[in-house]
Amino acid sequence: MNGTVAWRQLDYWDIVARSLRVTWHNKSLWVFGFLVSLGGGNVLNWSEDFGRPTRDYLTTHLAVLALAVVLLVIIWLVLFVVSIISKGALVAGTHDTDAGSPPTLGQAWARGMRSFWGLLAFVAIGVVALLVVSLICAIPIVLPLAAGVPGIAIAILIGALLVIPYLAFLFALAFTITYAERAYILEGKGITESLGAGWELMRSCLWKSFVVWLIGFVSDLVFVTALIISLLIMAIPFVLIGLGNVVLGMAIGIPIGVVFVCLATGAYGTYKYALWTIAYGELAGVAAKPTAPDGGAQTSPGNAQDGSTERRSW
Repeated sequence: MNGTVAWRQLDYWDIVARSLRVTWHNKSLWVFGFLVSLGGGNVLNWSEDFGRPTRDYLTTHLAVLALAVVLLVIIWLVLFVVSIISKGALVAGTHDTDAGSPPTLGQAWARGMRSFWGLLAFVAIGVVALLVVSLICAIPIVLPLAAGVPGIAIAILIGALLVIPYLAFLFALAFTITYAERAYILEGKGITESLGAGWELMRSCLWKSFVVWLIGFVSDLVFVTALIISLLIMAIPFVLIGLGNVVLGMAIGIPIGVVFVCLATGAYGTYKYALWTIAYGELAGVAAKPTAPDGGAQTSPGNAQDGSTERRSW
């Protein structure tokens, strides 16, 4: 990364086209595109519609409930680990595919494994930063509420004043972590150095990053709309079958729908990671070149002064 990074011009349509091309040319990455979406955790919303019978059942089956909770936590942890590994596999895999050297499923998984601890550190740093800033912003909003009704107006005013700074922080944090992850995986930087590179790139290219985010946001809308329309069209023959035999219609239609959603989610996840990885390469001046089997970028004239790309831990 050099001092002219802020002046780099981005061909946004080219980035989108290359991301779509990467997604289509290496369909094995769809596996990671699907897996990376599984580890975010699920919020269990318990509704009052369960009523007293449900509460009575739970209180009399505490052992079963505790076992279920433990199993859910274990499953979530497994999915979380797999999603982190898949994230590293996607970043490296989309970069290599864009460079004309698409990795196999095993090669991409190996890259994700090698990047696991660093990516986990970035997740932890991001979560801690988010919690600390959120707490700092919440305190001046909550304190006036102790004064009763008069404090509500003050709390609302303070909250309104903090909205824009808080949103700016969220974008800055997201961009910094996104770029830091790619600096860590693609350039072999240490965690601290990657964070510094991510912060510098975010600061220098904030508006360009925001445009890429807007492209991703519009892509989200297009994907969700296309997915819903596709599922509705696909459901028509199975609904007709269901008019004669409900069980048969569901037995055929549901599995096909699940497979379609999994494939679509995997393909779209691959596209989104390719979008940000290619954008990072253009902004940071990281040429699209295949990565070496040891996890670093293949050395070329000017790529490293000492010919080494060994990653430092921090």
